[in-house]
Amino acid sequence: MSDFFAKRKLNDGSKTFKKTKSEFENNWVIHKSLLVYTSDAQPLKDFLKPYSKFAFFDLDHTLWKPKNARKFHKDSEDWEYWHSIVPRKLKELSEEKTLIVVFSNQSGLLDPSNEKKCIDFKRRCHLFSLSIGIPLIIFAATDYDVFRKPVPGAFEYFQSFFEDKINLKDCCYVGDAAGRPEGWKTGKKADFSDSDRKFALNAGLKFKTPEEYFLNENPAPFKFKNFNPQKFKNPEVLYIPSNTPLLSQSQEVIILVGFPASGKTNFARSNLSDYVHDTLKTKSKCLALLKKSLEEGKSVVIDNTNLTIDSRKEYLENVKRINDRISIRCFHFDVEESLYKHLNALRVITQNANKISSIVYNKMKNTYVEPKIEEGFDEVRKILFKFQSDDPLKVKYFNMFLW
Repeated sequence: MSDFFAKRKLNDGSKTFKKTKSEFENNWVIHKSLLVYTSDAQPLKDFLKPYSKFAFFDLDHTLWKPKNARKFHKDSEDWEYWHSIVPRKLKELSEEKTLIVVFSNQSGLLDPSNEKKCIDFKRRCHLFSLSIGIPLIIFAATDYDVFRKPVPGAFEYFQSFFEDKINLKDCCYVGDAAGRPEGWKTGKKADFSDSDRKFALNAGLKFKTPEEYFLNENPAPFKFKNFNPQKFKNPEVLYIPSNTPLLSQSQEVIILVGFPASGKTNFARSNLSDYVHDTLKTKSKCLALLKKSLEEGKSVVIDNTNLTIDSRKEYLENVKRINDRISIRCFHFDVEESLYKHLNALRVITQNANKISSIVYNKMKNTYVEPKIEEGFDEVRKILFKFQSDDPLKVKYFNMFLW
């Protein structure tokens, strides 16, 4: 054991340990949005050199938890071991030359407004490290990107330091976000998430809950939430009805209707490339382009969410006003919520797009009205989502659990 631990080791994580910000900052580095802690304050590459065996863990409610049954930590010293067996088990692993590696979601820590929260977290990790007195690494994902579980970006970054592929056969990942339902154990609430179980699958690791790993309990029932890429199959047809041509030989306007990330723009680019694509951000600019294009004899695609009757009505009325002989069709993107949120996550990861929050989606759902031909459309055609991409990165992540 290094002098670092011999001089500063604590026996109890609940004891007060006075540290200034600068005294533990040397243990932390930032890789993009990923906070990385090494217990000996070495560069990660050097720190990893002696190791070929690893044990992977979540942090909150797996290795530690707030005191007094609190849901969240109040400060840097508000922590205790998840169970009294945790330090003994981790020390046994370390004695077997197994490195403890932690992956934790800690969103927003690098935001300037969260400076105190970030300092508290860093110091709390340092106190945990000093208390247990063994080498360990902590990867903290601070944003909604490729590093946030269940996406395995942090694990892939860890793997990148090894020339030879790590043997994962005997490795497992331990975490509490396992998708267990309410009552999986007497008096237990449902897990808040299943992201740890999905992270393990994405990373190619076996998975155990803290109860299974530390306490040797039997596996509890679980159910995956949200979109499951393992069950997704591309539809046989791209649109319904499928027995008539998609494109018209006459001038027309097509109004796309669908939630963000439901595939509207990609569909339009692939299948309606000869049409004028109205993707302008303001309604006035959209209507001006619509008028100009129609007067020039061109067909137009209105590529926006268009989720309400009123939003569609304005386009319908303007087209009729310009030329009431022009056909107006609606392409309704019939995509399940779990899938378009998966596609939203895919855009964030592969295109650095902004994440659309569940709050925004819920507001849209509250105002959404399914389009009907009675609104004035000549046809309402249902468009099904079919995943197609030549980008290996998109293919890779589409087939993973992303949220």
